[in-house]
Amino acid sequence: MKLLQNITYINFLQVVLSASLRIFLPLYLLTKNFKIEEIGLLFAILPLVMMVVRAIFASIADIIGTKLIFRIYGLSVVSALVTYLFANNSVLFGLGKALEGVRQSGFWAVNRTELYRSVEKGKEEKFASFMLGVRFLGDVAGQILIALFLTYLAFSNTLLALILISLVLLYFTFKINSQQDGKINPNLVLKQIFQKRDRKFWSVSIIMSIAAIYEIGMYTGFVLPIYFSTVLNMNPLEIGLAFALYSLFYAIGTLSSVKFHIPLKINAILSVVLVSIPLIFFIYLDKFALYPMLALIALGAGFGGHLYESAFAKLTRKSSLVSTDIGVSVVPYRIIEIISLASFGFLIVSFGYGLIFSLVSISVFLMTLFIYPYLKNNSPN
Repeated sequence: MKLLQNITYINFLQVVLSASLRIFLPLYLLTKNFKIEEIGLLFAILPLVMMVVRAIFASIADIIGTKLIFRIYGLSVVSALVTYLFANNSVLFGLGKALEGVRQSGFWAVNRTELYRSVEKGKEEKFASFMLGVRFLGDVAGQILIALFLTYLAFSNTLLALILISLVLLYFTFKINSQQDGKINPNLVLKQIFQKRDRKFWSVSIIMSIAAIYEIGMYTGFVLPIYFSTVLNMNPLEIGLAFALYSLFYAIGTLSSVKFHIPLKINAILSVVLVSIPLIFFIYLDKFALYPMLALIALGAGFGGHLYESAFAKLTRKSSLVSTDIGVSVVPYRIIEIISLASFGFLIVSFGYGLIFSLVSISVFLMTLFIYPYLKNNSPN
């Protein structure tokens, strides 16, 4: 139970910082006169680093345990923020993004593994979805915090506040002491990463990678903060509240799926109806009509998030190398993420935001359409 508490604190603080940076960094780069295409290319560095580093970290964790990776993760959080504090050119901002890639690699390489180990067998899906809800509640806190920081503090002072939060996170990462008897062997690491995996593994991984288009277009990328700021003329407080509203309703959707045991079929239908259809009209909304529509989309995305986490849990349930398999399974996701981040800025300049929202709408429909049969066929019920 103590281990589960530490993981919960780490998950919460991880997303407080991620949510803050999600809004802060695009707006900060705009003040530094970066073009939207340049911002997209800078953001693409993070998943590029993750695609390589995460699988290596995951394989190491399967050999020697998660302790070392959690500590590298905690240190990289602080390092990335300090780099942003002193950055004044694209090279330093790129370095900051690379360190963020190490940060995210460390977290995602071991987070689910440690969670699965800390709960009873058969309850992995339930607690994975619960932790997803915790992370989105952390998002709410992070987005409200950054909205207040940007309203009342300068950009540099905001970074100092985030660094203080990162030091608290660092403390909790050093409380994780899960170790295994093993020695880091580069040949073994590569063997685990490149071992043969069956067709179903790769089919499900590719289907799940479609979610990257939604995530980049609506949540983790640079698109919405810049759209809100430059097109809808929203101030930082309004932007922060909009993202906080999204996170709150996403958490409601995800936690409701777990709490009320909503059937997979209903989750799939709600995901498409509440996300794909409203996104078609997203481009026509003003900032006042935006809030209720964003809440509706987030609720549907929360139901879809439960499908996504369930697919991860089922994919690795019988695995003896959980960290490595999860790390390898998201390689297709990272490829789609890199392509989306690198291209969305150029697509926006050439064709406008409407194309991006249309692509996001289609991606949700396709992922739900393909992932539901897999979950249905692998359900114990």
